[in-house]
Amino acid sequence: MRKAFQIDEGYQCRLGCGERWNELHHVVPRSQSGDDWYDNLVPLCADCHRKVTDNRLECLMLLRWALKPAQTRYCIERKGEGWLDKKYPKVMAL
Repeated sequence: MRKAFQIDEGYQCRLGCGERWNELHHVVPRSQSGDDWYDNLVPLCADCHRKVTDNRLECLMLLRWALKPAQTRYCIERKGEGWLDKKYPKVMAL
């Protein structure tokens, strides 16, 4: 699986921090019916991955904008569009 990401993504963290990715984030967590399917994984560096799993809003928003169409479809099929908007908001609520 890691080789597929290296071919498709290169070596940069998907959030655009400039670091080399070394971890794969499950967009839909395994505990919430996510699996290890390619469309459910996003390559991140360790620092960005920690920030996403710590629910840092700015990183969750960046991840949402970094999702590929197939990843968005995967999330909606698994959890529904409302879940995707709640977990990875497009914009900050005022």
